[in-house]
Order: sequence, then structure tokens, then C-alpha cells
Amino acid sequence: MQSSRQANPIIYSALLVFLGVLLAVASELPFSGYFQIPLFAYALYLLDQSSESRLGQVFRDGFLLGLGYFVPALWWIFISLHDVGGMAVWLSSLAVLALASLMAVYFGLANLIAKQVTYSAWRSLAIPAAWVLTEYLRGQMFTGFPWMGFAESQVNGPFANIAPYFGGLACTFLFIWAASQLSQPRLRNIAGVVGMIAIVQILGAWSFTNPKDSPISVRLIQGNFEQSLKFNPAEIL
Repeated sequence: MQSSRQANPIIYSALLVFLGVLLAVASELPFSGYFQIPLFAYALYLLDQSSESRLGQVFRDGFLLGLGYFVPALWWIFISLHDVGGMAVWLSSLAVLALASLMAVYFGLANLIAKQVTYSAWRSLAIPAAWVLTEYLRGQMFTGFPWMGFAESQVNGPFANIAPYFGGLACTFLFIWAASQLSQPRLRNIAGVVGMIAIVQILGAWSFTNPKDSPISVRLIQGNFEQSLKFNPAEIL
């Protein structure tokens, strides 16, 4: 049976980019942590179905997914550079594409690392471990740029309650683990994911903080003016 890549490599590549875009868009939806799991499960399914063994091509598959993910996720930079800073459209777009490409390298590395583990008994842990490692490196290397980590979507997702115990990367691990399990939709895998979600939800019954004395009131004041005027000398009082 031919893989999606062998059948039509152009459609396969375009589908990876499109899934990356959907993942980024879904992160802005209510309950995004739930929506992203099946989307990423399908992405992992496609990455796993590829019969490609060349390291460069394996890296490229993950890179394409990351490129689709980070271009819309970083589009606010275009607004800052073009709308506010007055930079040319083509140069602002190129800056977004360059940074998105750099961030997509980590997706490529994650796929490359995960593909090296072929023993099925270990893959259920190797896949999330590879993605957690690269997400950690993305937040640390070259001063770090942890923007749009998968843990952020879990703020209103099924694994948020694990964060106070083990941090955001634990949320990422469980998110990737759940997606990798659902990428092979056997009854045992589905039951495991449902069971893990139930366990994490139970952890929400405990709180790390408790109110002390009477509550305080905090107000934040921000000037209501166009950002495009912020650095205009003529508008300075």
C-alpha cells in the first residue's frame, strides 16, 4: 500500500502545511486544547505513514508542518513592522517567513528524533519526549522564543491541571502523547486517553493557593490611542 507521500508528494506536503495552519488557528478558539488534539493526531498519522527514510526528507516533513503553524502564529509581527513601523510589505512578510522558518526547524528536529525510535513499545513515549525536548530547546536556545507552545492551548484544555504540579512542558507531553495515541485509533488507545484526561481532571480538586484576608482590588489603565501614532514625533505631547 502506497503512503500519501508516494501517491502524491505535492498534496502530501500541502496537507502538512494546511494542518499546521489549522493547528495555529484552532489555538485561538474556545476550548482550543480539545480541538488541537485530533488535528495533531492526524498530523502525526501523516508523518508516521510516510515510508520516507532519508533523514533530510523526514526533517522536511516536520518542517512543513511547523511552517504552516508558525506563519499565522507570528503574523502579528507583520502588523508591528508594517502597520506600526512603516516597513515595506515585502520586507515585513519576509521577516515573518524567516522567523517562522527558524521556528519550524524545531518541528523538523522533533519528527527526525521521533522517527529514530522504531520499536513500537517505546514509540508511545518517544514521540511526546521528542516534541517536548524540541519545545524546551526552542524556549532556551539563542535567548529562546517559546511563542505558541502547545502547553498554551491547554489553559482551557484537558491537561491544564497538571501544570501546577509539573509545569507547562508536562502539558505539552500529555498533549502530544494523547495525539500520538489517537493517531492509531484503537479502542485501547482511546480508552487510555480518556482515562488520562479523567485523572488530570481529578487533580483540579486541589489548589496550590488559598485566599488570605479580604480580597484586593486591582485596576489597569491603558491609553486608548492608535498604535500607529505611538512613535510618531508629531503626536508626542
